[in-house]
Amino acid sequence: MTFDPAPYIEHYKSENEREQRLIKARLAEAKVEADKLAERLHKLEGVRVVWFFGSAARGDATRVDFDLDLALEGGDVHRGLDVVEDSSFAVDLVSFDRLPASFQALIRQHGIRL
Repeated sequence: MTFDPAPYIEHYKSENEREQRLIKARLAEAKVEADKLAERLHKLEGVRVVWFFGSAARGDATRVDFDLDLALEGGDVHRGLDVVEDSSFAVDLVSFDRLPASFQALIRQHGIRL
């Protein structure tokens, strides 16, 4: 009796394709959710810009359970956390103003201003 890897290969290929479809659909949902959260965050006192950055913003997430990375330019991040807590996504909300200048530059260059 010889081992035939073909069924295993086909199974994992099928699972990978299914996961890629789920990630693609979730990425589309992520952009809509980021826009919705940004709209709510902009209502907070002092918020000048909401940045969407990271793998979801770039569209290259590799896992279905990715999070949304948002940075507030101005405003109070602690108040912002109250806004994002009911999101269907895990949200990492940071103060743009407290990030190192090099990271701010990366966000400005590669992030999405919402």
